[in-house]
Amino acid sequence: MGKEMEGLLGFGDLVNMVDRLKPAIVNQQTLNFLYYARVTGLVLSIVLFLCWIFFKIKIKPLKPKKEVKIGKSSLNKDSLLNEDKFKLVLIKMDEYLKFDNILYWKLALAEIESYFNKVLLEVGFRGNDLTGKLCNVSDSFLPSVEQIRQTHMKVTEILNDNNYLLTKDEVSKILDVYKMAIDELRKM
Repeated sequence: MGKEMEGLLGFGDLVNMVDRLKPAIVNQQTLNFLYYARVTGLVLSIVLFLCWIFFKIKIKPLKPKKEVKIGKSSLNKDSLLNEDKFKLVLIKMDEYLKFDNILYWKLALAEIESYFNKVLLEVGFRGNDLTGKLCNVSDSFLPSVEQIRQTHMKVTEILNDNNYLLTKDEVSKILDVYKMAIDELRKM
């Protein structure tokens, strides 16, 4: 038995070997940590660089909101109150009225309301819809505002009622109210 145990290491020998290898193990762990920290930093830098490139390319810079002033001197080509744009809308409404079809007439009413809603928004009135914007308009700013409110309620009723018997004359009168209101806004 003595000769068989000669080649084996004892507990004391193992303790001595661990004590000798301890600095190498600690240094290897330190090197592993530093290596992984460097790799992680490099990967994170690459990801941040790619994100920066993505946002630089994909996100357009915000344009400053254009200010709209009331009055003829402030009307520019982009303004909905511009005479040329308003004439195009009127031509489109006249084309809808040429048809003897209630659906086209309802389309004309919906489009003139949408246009007037955009005009009020451009002028600076806020609200969720045309009704909300009309609530914020005073008689001193737009003298025909009460007539416009009544007309808007009538148009809402017409558009929501499929059985409403709409006449061409009624559509013309409603369009005239909106034309008058837009003309009043253009003269300010």
